[in-house]
Amino acid sequence: MGIYQKRPNYYMIDYYVDGRRKREYAGRTRTQARYKLEKRRIEIIEGKLNLQALNGKTPFKIFAQDYSKMSKGYKRSYNREKVIMNHLVSFFREKPLSRISLLDIENYRQERLNSVSKSTVNRETIVLRHMLNTAVKFKKLLYSPMRDIKQFKVQERSLRVITREEEKKLLEASCNHLKKLIIAALNTGMRLGELLNLEWKNVDLDKNTITVTGTKSNKIRIIPINNKLKETLKYGINIGSSERVFCDENGNAIKSIKTAFNNAVRRSGIKRCNFHQLRHSFATRLVERGVNIVTVKELLGHSDIRTTMRYSHPAPEYKKQAVEALLD
Repeated sequence: MGIYQKRPNYYMIDYYVDGRRKREYAGRTRTQARYKLEKRRIEIIEGKLNLQALNGKTPFKIFAQDYSKMSKGYKRSYNREKVIMNHLVSFFREKPLSRISLLDIENYRQERLNSVSKSTVNRETIVLRHMLNTAVKFKKLLYSPMRDIKQFKVQERSLRVITREEEKKLLEASCNHLKKLIIAALNTGMRLGELLNLEWKNVDLDKNTITVTGTKSNKIRIIPINNKLKETLKYGINIGSSERVFCDENGNAIKSIKTAFNNAVRRSGIKRCNFHQLRHSFATRLVERGVNIVTVKELLGHSDIRTTMRYSHPAPEYKKQAVEALLD
């Protein structure tokens, strides 16, 4: 058994299991390496060292297939992660899990930066981290090399808020079913997926509430219906023609509005606008009218109030008023 330094801040340990020599990364300091080596010594004595995980011979491509099957059953972001995993598999291919090093991961990240943004690479890094942690959990890998990988620092971009004039132009340029969705988004802050999956059984026009289920946080939330939205729901939609509140002219579920929305934006002359910005506009308008941030958080369904703070920056004139209040 021994410890050796492979390069600055990179220590390895060397030991034997069942007559077979093993080497593995043990930390960034000699103290961490000593701790890891002592842990392995105890595991060998007690017969608890898992050779399958230690060997880590499973090719990344094969494990990715298993991971994908597991994720499909419980992850709402499965379709997005599937695209990310395709990029990961195309890079790591047949490489055994135990052979994936810090350098390999950094090479992947640098290669991706040639074609995508830092925030995209950060999202891909999160998926890779979870994949390798899952490999450790299921004894396919002894440890994950991801623990020393840090996310790229990304400058926060100002989030787009559409003005009342832009809202008017967008509604005028929209087809009938899209117009209803836009009104709903601006008056509830619901995500597009939540709106498209909304069913009449979750809309109570007597109590003026919408019960949102199947949310991103897996928590049910209640959103009040204001007069403008109620008018749209009562007179702008054929109630009972479909289980879904928002559907096409034939009562069929709407799968995508990307083309319709982009065409409406183009016809309206509005620049740099996507559907999710309607949710941000809803939150910002509430804050500008003095609604407390906790209420906004509950309406948006955020689990962490820090996320709500990102969505709702007070307008400059409100900041000015706050500072002037000190003089009263």
